[in-house]
Order: sequence, then C-alpha cells, then structure tokens
Amino acid sequence: MTVARVGLLHHKGSAPEKHSDSEPVVKPKSDRVTPELADRNAAQIVALWEWGCDCLENCPPARLVYRKATKRLGNELARLKRRQSEEKASLALGLNLDTLGKLRRIAADYDRKKIETMANKIRRHRSRFSTSHLIRSLAVADRKTRDSLLAQAIRESWTLSTLERHVQVARGARRVGAGRKPFVPPDKEQCLVVLEGLCLRWLRWTEDAATELPSGVRNLVRDADIAVAAVQTGLAKHLPRGKKGEGRRRKR
Repeated sequence: MTVARVGLLHHKGSAPEKHSDSEPVVKPKSDRVTPELADRNAAQIVALWEWGCDCLENCPPARLVYRKATKRLGNELARLKRRQSEEKASLALGLNLDTLGKLRRIAADYDRKKIETMANKIRRHRSRFSTSHLIRSLAVADRKTRDSLLAQAIRESWTLSTLERHVQVARGARRVGAGRKPFVPPDKEQCLVVLEGLCLRWLRWTEDAATELPSGVRNLVRDADIAVAAVQTGLAKHLPRGKKGEGRRRKR
C-alpha cells in the first residue's frame, strides 16, 4: 500500500541525548513503533476520515436512489481519483468502489472529535494501529463493542492479524477464510511427506497452546493428539528413507 502524504507532520531531527554511566538506556518495546511512524499512522487515519467526509458531502446517501446509486458512486470515485492525482496525495489504500464505501462508512460512524482522539492515542502509545486496522474493525457492527476493541488495539499496539482474531470472536463467527485452497501433490509419496508435516505442525502447536485452552477443549485436543501422533507414527513405514518430514516433535 502506498504511504499517505496527506496531513503528515514533519519533525526536525534532534541531537541524541547523552546518558551517564549510571543512567540506564531504556530500550523501546518491540511492539511499539517509532514516534514518526505512529504520527504517520495517526495522520493517515485523519486523512482517511476527511476524504470520507468530502465524499459524503458531495454525494450524500439521499442521492443514491434506485438505479442511480452505481452510476453516482462511480462518478464520485472518478472525482476522488482526479483529486488524488491533482493534489499528488495518496491514501493508505487503493481507491475503488469497495474502499469508497468504507471511506463513507468511517465518515458516517465517527465525528472529528472521535477521530482526533483516536489519532492522539495512536501517537501517545506509539501504536502500529493504522487505517487497515480501522477498516477491518468495521466488521463489528455493535459500536460499543467496536470502540472497546479499537481502544485495546491502540493501547496494546496489536498487529492486524491479532485484531482480526478479536473481530472474529466479537462477531461470534468462525474463521471464514482459512487461507488458500490446500495444494495436494499428484504424487503419493509427496502427499505422505505433506501429511507428516501437517501432523508435526498440529502436535507442536497444541503442545505450546495446551495451557491456554479451556479444560473442555484441552481434553478434546488431547484425544486428537493421540490420533494425530498415531498417523505420524504410521507414516514412517510408508515414507522412503530421506523423505520424512523435517524436524520432529519436541520432547516434553
């Protein structure tokens, strides 16, 4: 995605601070971004909202009447693209009909005070929270739940994948997109190698996650572990030497 240049604040570099031998140097947390990047994230969100407001003002919902909505949204999209080209400004997402709808949704759901408050929190917490996070959160329809989720995401500097998992929980939905369609090799031996790798991944993951799972689920996983381990063991006699999956399950 291109980096937004709209409304960004530029900070002049300052000389590094000197520390005495007795003064410890505090290292930034790994989940925090630089002040410059946090400022850019905040500015992009404000810019996104402003463009959404411009779109709503120029093409209000009342104008999107039956049979004319698609044409008018198309005209609005073309207008924003011209504006983007003329101002040489880039948003943190590509402009198309889908993102146009999200721009309008953000502008409708938030006023300037709430957006500015969100931006200030991003700067204060040096959060990696970006326009992608805000757009993904729109999947949570309940505003109270969404606002609570966003506050935690900003405060704890969640990655986008972390936010997506919480969004799925908030919606009470199972994971719809479990990745691309799995590739099944045409060769039998290759299939066995892939299967052994899947067994190893399952066993390693459940071993690390066991203490985090509810007791009822943990018991089910333990039964599944036994079955998966049996499959892994049974594969050994079918795999030619040198073609077994790399690595083995860690010993407990």
